[in-house]
Amino acid sequence: ARYVLGAIAKVRGDLDRAEACCREADREFEACNLQGMHASALDQLGSVFLRRGRWREAEALYADATRIASVAGRRTDAAVSEVNGAVAALARGAVDGLDARLENTMRRLALDAAVVQVAHAGVILAQVRYALGDLASSRSALEGALETLRRHHYLVALASATLHCAELCAATGDLDAARRDLAAAEKLVKLREDSHNRLLAALVRTLVARLLGDAAGAERAAAEATATAREHPDLPNRRTLGCYLAEAVLYGLPPRFLDEADRLLRDDDAAGADSLALPRQAVAGARAFARRGAPEPLEHAARACEGAGVGERRAVVRLFGRRLAAEACLRLGEEHAAAKEAEQGLQAAAAAGHAWLELHFLRFLARFPGAGERRARYEELRGRLAARLEDPGERRRFEECWATTRS
Repeated sequence: ARYVLGAIAKVRGDLDRAEACCREADREFEACNLQGMHASALDQLGSVFLRRGRWREAEALYADATRIASVAGRRTDAAVSEVNGAVAALARGAVDGLDARLENTMRRLALDAAVVQVAHAGVILAQVRYALGDLASSRSALEGALETLRRHHYLVALASATLHCAELCAATGDLDAARRDLAAAEKLVKLREDSHNRLLAALVRTLVARLLGDAAGAERAAAEATATAREHPDLPNRRTLGCYLAEAVLYGLPPRFLDEADRLLRDDDAAGADSLALPRQAVAGARAFARRGAPEPLEHAARACEGAGVGERRAVVRLFGRRLAAEACLRLGEEHAAAKEAEQGLQAAAAAGHAWLELHFLRFLARFPGAGERRARYEELRGRLAARLEDPGERRRFEECWATTRS
């Protein structure tokens, strides 16, 4: 009974009660030598810590659940806990080698004919590859998983998978496809009353609208995102709000939205989250970028983006950091260093397939003397991205938004 009560409390957002019930259930199962249920209780407790943003503790609990389920002969449960552990590792930025581990787990799940669980793991694999900067491989993994999730109507994973697909489409420059996926995901979010993915949907919509040049739409979406985060303080992904809004400010979102992100991060101080340093630095860096401030916050943010614990958007965050580093050099009067930073960022963005950061680096480089080739490449990429928009009116608005070669 305690196990069920803990699961219900977690769904309702009462994490204190959920943790207490799961711990009590775990003690009872262990005392009765019910290893399978002992493993299940540890897995459930791990999900509570995951909701709290305490990634390392969650990862350790999932590892214990995996080990105990394996001893009990519950192979599928063990593999599922291993996938959950990968989610915690991804959240704290420990992604190197994680794709190979997930592929191995997926093979074991396939041997048990756990089709839906294989697909769910495929979604996590896609997110890991996105964090590693391989957008094409991420999309390939996601498309296969989405087909299975839709066929089995597995709503638990379908909303997050569709949202990730929307973000991938946006990053690679297909904004029409991104909006279609976003609309489909938002229907699923509404159906399940899923506050976690409602926040993520609003953040992705902020980016898409800003990239399209839809300033009013971007501001509405950013306001919805901050309101959702404020309404649900238990959401672990509200700490990523700072990084999403910081990136959107790079594309022209007014920096006033960063003030609310700052307030939410201060509220999270007492929650014992693994790392709040990165979103704080990203917010400070984006604010300095937009308001033409001193170079020091830009430098601090750039270093934070290169550090450990970057999380599930590591490649994008590191490209964002390089753009801030280039801007810091420019404001210090070090044009050669600024151009070098931007060139490295441009190469990384092009290799990853992130169209908008590639465009942003090209626009930055176009300011320097003798940058005719970069200006030509900027115009070519801008035209190619505009041509992918079906609506002529939106195409014109996009052209106007990205017409200048000045950042």
